[in-house]
Amino acid sequence: MGRRLFATLCAAFLLVTSLLGCGSAVPEDRVNDYVGTWAIEGVTSGGDEVTGDELDLYKAMGVYLIVGSDHTVLYEVFGMSVTGTFEIGDGGDAAVTFSESESADAGVSAKQTLREKDGKLYLTDGSDEQSFVQIDPSDKKSADVSALLGNVDESNLEETLGSLRKDLQNAADGTTPLADAEQLDEVVASDKNCSIKVRARGTYLGDPGFLLEIENKGTARMVVQDDGAFAANGKEVDPVLMAVVDPGNTALEVLWFQRDELSLGEDGELGEVRGKLVATNYETGEKLGTYDFSL
Repeated sequence: MGRRLFATLCAAFLLVTSLLGCGSAVPEDRVNDYVGTWAIEGVTSGGDEVTGDELDLYKAMGVYLIVGSDHTVLYEVFGMSVTGTFEIGDGGDAAVTFSESESADAGVSAKQTLREKDGKLYLTDGSDEQSFVQIDPSDKKSADVSALLGNVDESNLEETLGSLRKDLQNAADGTTPLADAEQLDEVVASDKNCSIKVRARGTYLGDPGFLLEIENKGTARMVVQDDGAFAANGKEVDPVLMAVVDPGNTALEVLWFQRDELSLGEDGELGEVRGKLVATNYETGEKLGTYDFSL
């Protein structure tokens, strides 16, 4: 959860699978406090409040909870859907169990806590928390990234999301969503399944990272993500990347590292980075390839 949700920035798909829950011993009117369609309002990551452009991005791209009276819950994040069940304990908080496979695809924890307070819902995973306000289901925005951002006026986009979409649309002219970018042309992978190139190194929303160009050469939707075990600046780190690429398409995604995790401070720079990227078939989970990343 938390800032790792940016890994799915360009994902535009929907997987809805209902999971039925068990009966509950709590009064039905307490369950009803949770039932409804909820839109994200606030985010806390690692105990720090997310604000500004980053919070705007969460809201613009679509993060929702849909809670049913049958103890089911659907968590939508940037077009990905994670299904699960919940049970309310004696204290009134709900223990949520999400699908293991779907939560892994979305980069969220399978076990989380959901609580209702003052008419809002709070989804908590350790020191990460998201708050939600209830909305009319008809007010729920499309989670189709390309449709959403394609209809945004560029001048308005500059105000709300910076130059992110403009730079992601086409890297051929040398543009990049990374600030202070150093242009690169390093090949990470090239086989029958995919091609992965590093196009730039720089700073993404204040954190160091790389712009990747990912081509899906296959016939099925593909997911490319980090393996969660990178080494950067001599430290073991867990970077952020979750790219979903349709067959025959090319996507531009940012592999980025949290500055605090690297203890870089404001002016520190990202040094040597080593790790592995993994490509899988989105529908079946079949591993298509593992690729060394070394820069």
